Amino acid sequence: MSIQHRFFAVLTFVAVAVVQASSATAGGVGAYLEYPRGNQTIAYNLGEADFTNTRLGAGIVLDTNVARDELLNVRGTVGYVRTENTVDEEAHGGALDLSVGFGVVRLRDLRLWVAPAARIGVDFYDNDLAEVLGLGFGGGVRLGLNWHVSPQVSIAPSIAYQYMYVRETIDDDFGKDRFNGTEQLITVRLTFLFRDAEDIF
Repeated sequence: MSIQHRFFAVLTFVAVAVVQASSATAGGVGAYLEYPRGNQTIAYNLGEADFTNTRLGAGIVLDTNVARDELLNVRGTVGYVRTENTVDEEAHGGALDLSVGFGVVRLRDLRLWVAPAARIGVDFYDNDLAEVLGLGFGGGVRLGLNWHVSPQVSIAPSIAYQYMYVRETIDDDFGKDRFNGTEQLITVRLTFLFRDAEDIF
């Protein structure tokens, strides 16, 4: 089994675990669409190279407190990510994201929250000359709004800024090389949440 297949098997396992965990807590479970865009710098042997990464992602989300009049919520997501960068390379991968939110505005119809947000992402690039694996991890801040459109449904847009450390591994006919870099990532996300009967204001 290739590393890509093993990774997507682990991603599927985590997604199933998230859905099952939602039945053990009063909160919300749902799905999200996201648009992450990042400016990345990698230090290669011959010097630094800059890339702009444009991504599209989708996945599932679990939130421990969508609508209740309580300060804290924890939101975790797992999903698929497709990446294109400025050297016309395409990648398929996934991301895990965890936010610990503080409800700064809590009303019957909406919740505004701000959170430290950590992210781990993996990209497998389509390249005829080499196998290229990109791994990024880091954190930042996320600002989110939960709008309660019905007794059990919420629409939740958010935006995040995260500073990522990047490790790129290139495996070709000359061997395997690893290069380090950074990425400044801004992610716009739209989430749809279905709340437990106890998750009400």
